[in-house]
Order: sequence, then C-alpha cells, then structure tokens
Amino acid sequence: MARVSKYLERLYSILFACVFSSAFAQEPLNERFAREFAPFSKAAAEAAKEMEGTDLFLIAKEMDSAVPGRRGQVDDKRAARLYEAACAFMEAFACNNLGLMYEQGRGVIQEYARAADYYNQSCKGKDHRGCYNVGLMLLDGRGIEQDLLQAATNFRLACDGGLTSGCNELGVMLQNGIGLPQDERLAVALFRAACDDGLADGCGNLGFLVCQGRGVEQNQHEGTLLMRRACDSGEPNTQIHCERLSEKGLQ
Repeated sequence: MARVSKYLERLYSILFACVFSSAFAQEPLNERFAREFAPFSKAAAEAAKEMEGTDLFLIAKEMDSAVPGRRGQVDDKRAARLYEAACAFMEAFACNNLGLMYEQGRGVIQEYARAADYYNQSCKGKDHRGCYNVGLMLLDGRGIEQDLLQAATNFRLACDGGLTSGCNELGVMLQNGIGLPQDERLAVALFRAACDDGLADGCGNLGFLVCQGRGVEQNQHEGTLLMRRACDSGEPNTQIHCERLSEKGLQ
C-alpha cells in the first residue's frame, strides 16, 4: 500500500501539471495518463487505474469559479472536462456541477438539454441537488419542455433526500395548486420542515400562511415573526416577504 500511495502522489502531481499546462489542453485525459506514466513501473500504472471519479471531482472543484474557498487557479474549461470524466465514473456530485456549467454556460457552450441530462444523472446517483436543479428547469420550462408533475416529483425526491429547498418548492406548488391539487396543510408541513432546517424562504412562506390561517391555525404574531426572519436574512428569494410585511405596515 505504501508503494501505491507513493505513486498516487506522483499521479496527482502529474495530473495537475497536465491540466494547468496549455500544451495538454486538447489531449484526452486517458491518453495523458498513458503517456506520462510510461516510464514508471507497473505498480504506478495500476495506481493510476485506481483513480476514480471522486479524485477527479475534487481536483475539478479547485478550478471551478463557482466553488467558494477553492485553492487552485480558476479554469472553468478544464474543470468541465474533469467533471465530465468524473461523471463517467458515476460520481453524482460531478454530474451536478457539470450540469450547472452547461446551464450557465461556464467553461462550456450553454446547452440546457445537456444540463438537464447531467442533472438527471446526478439525481439517479443520489445527489439530491441534481433532482432539485432539474426540477427547477421542468417547473419553468427553461430550455426544456415544461412538465409540472415531473417537477413536483423531483422536488419530492430532493425533499425526501434531506434537501429542504426541494421541500420549499414542493410546498409552493401545493399552496398554489401548480400542477398538483391544492393542499395548504401539506404545504404548511413542508414549509415548516424547510424553516426548521434554516431556509429563510421556507420561514417566510410558512409565516404568510400562518398569518392568514390557511392550512394552519391563524396566528398573526407568529406569522409576522416568521416573515420578518425571512426578510431580515437577506437571502435570495426573500424580498417578497419584505414586501408582504410592508403591505401590512409592519416593516
């Protein structure tokens, strides 16, 4: 094992050299490995083969401009190639990140259909962010055909997997009867789960229903506090809760 670890360290150093060198920019990753490791022993070659999707994913993250706290030099094009290689190894997190790059057009040509495909691969691999992200695309019909029922299914998968932004989105659909029969009681339960997990938008949505007594016993004081928590958070999608407080003369 010590020899394998030694050669893996050498592999990583060569990989970084490859991805950061423009001379290797267009060369397929597997061909780079084969050529660079030719002078090394059989043990080194075997160690190289043991490199799996997780390793490639971690290296790609160091170059991805959307990843906070990265330590590597930003290079979205190379990050995308490494994510693609990692996704081929069934690394679900890499599939999701590659989907984001295709949706946003970072490091690759913007292609919504490919973004949705990678999100679906991520979702099947149990990365619930992929379920949620393709759910948003299906909900809005952004770049792909709108499918409200499938969007709700994806949000449910994300919610069941512990991603409470999925619970919140499913709650909005149930609250307003979007693609599903209206069910405000269930919407309240989903918003509460999101709020308890710290999602400010979930707190605001819950507060709105609590203030109005929709799907839950009316409580103006509690509802106002929940909406104010959302408004004060400054998080994305919470401006509507500030506007609702303003309409009530409470901001």
